[in-house]
Amino acid sequence: TDEATIAAKAESLVKQVAGEDADPFSLDVIREQDDTSAAETVNQVVRSARSPSFLGGVKTVWLQNFSKFSAEGTKDSKGGEAGALRALSDLIAEGIPADICLVLSGPGVDQRKALARACKKNGDITICEKPNLRDRNWQRQMHELIGRRAEEKGTRLPPSVCDYLVDVVGTDTGRVDAELEKLICYCGGAGEPVTLEAVQDICQG
Repeated sequence: TDEATIAAKAESLVKQVAGEDADPFSLDVIREQDDTSAAETVNQVVRSARSPSFLGGVKTVWLQNFSKFSAEGTKDSKGGEAGALRALSDLIAEGIPADICLVLSGPGVDQRKALARACKKNGDITICEKPNLRDRNWQRQMHELIGRRAEEKGTRLPPSVCDYLVDVVGTDTGRVDAELEKLICYCGGAGEPVTLEAVQDICQG
């Protein structure tokens, strides 16, 4: 459910496996388009995952920020989206070719259904759940998330700063990186001390 974290983790993963400046022959990024159905988008992924890199070596196929995973349905479901997602599940269950790295990112995957089961069996799956305001632990969860994101950027935040940022952003995980980057710049760069006074000066919400 945490679209911002899903997008960030997927981008980081693709950079790891494909490199910072991957050429288009070794990285195929497939996104939803206004003039293309969700079913055709998934079918493009299946076709690409069955095709080796034009220049040899490992090819990364990335279905980026796909919004229709919830349309998977069951094996008896009708409709183009459900059928395409079943074909993708079958491909992963059979085993992706060794020279293909397939990355799927987006919200709404049902972990009980075939696609998630196939990914767990033959690959890795990362679950990113957005803290729920109805959960009494949501503030602690956001506190931990903000602390992790800060450490990824080379900065450690005092507990009081994390607490203040939780008050500022609530459960809006999409704001976390922007607020942290703004704060790090204001305090002189990664690794520099971050004070409560600084975060109160520039982070509003």
